[in-house]
Amino acid sequence: MEQIVVSLAEKFESGATTPWSLADSDPANRARLRGIVGFELRSTSVQVKLKLNQNHPVANVAGVIAGLRDTGSEEAAAVAALMQKELDKR
Repeated sequence: MEQIVVSLAEKFESGATTPWSLADSDPANRARLRGIVGFELRSTSVQVKLKLNQNHPVANVAGVIAGLRDTGSEEAAAVAALMQKELDKR
């Protein structure tokens, strides 16, 4: 299971300002690996629900938007724009 967590972190944390890695985390995180179970899921359909932190305080959402914009990624900027649009509706 450790290799799966390491691979996922390498893929999804690589663009972060301070990327998380299992090697840099505390020993308690390694102990938590025992509670992770990998599985394969074959779906027959997918239903999507757009959740962009609308249940969080405005300051938290604004912080996430700023962080996404700071990454310089087009994808992150697109998500930030969606979040800003939802925030503006409040």
